Amino acid sequence: MARINPTDRIKVLIDHNPKLEGSKAFARFELYKNSETVAEFISIGGKRIDIINDIGQGYIALENRP
Repeated sequence: MARINPTDRIKVLIDHNPKLEGSKAFARFELYKNSETVAEFISIGGKRIDIINDIGQGYIALENRP
């Protein structure tokens, strides 16, 4: 897996939150709406494992990756 850089931009690829409503994962997925970069997502409570899993599921993509 390629390295996740703090300056990578997050692009949400789906128009709905696929996580179970009311779960912590649902709440963290909602944080993508308020984040432009990986660093911003993590600074407001997102987790790197969310990024890894959500890329794998095709829910998000990272742009500006080296």
